[in-house]
Amino acid sequence: MKNYKHDGSCTVCNEIRDGFVCLHHLKSRGSGGSDDSYNLLPLCHWCHVTVHNIGLVSFAKKHESVKSFLLRNNWELCSGKWIHQANNEEVLNGKK
Repeated sequence: MKNYKHDGSCTVCNEIRDGFVCLHHLKSRGSGGSDDSYNLLPLCHWCHVTVHNIGLVSFAKKHESVKSFLLRNNWELCSGKWIHQANNEEVLNGKK
């Protein structure tokens, strides 16, 4: 997990810890995901751990602010997967 300096706060709880939030890659870099803003979800450490433990689909169902972020950034839930409409990238509901 890498911390990035970010001018905002956690998308879920609005916390900023030590001036940093984690930028969660919706599609992981290992799967070809980019560092573009549409693919980076700002989260505090605890929310970042949670999204990895329960998966993005469950996390977005639990937190309306995450679902709103995804929809605002052109992600759409299709057949249990979040798909980025402009780039046709998909995120599985798997846990890491």
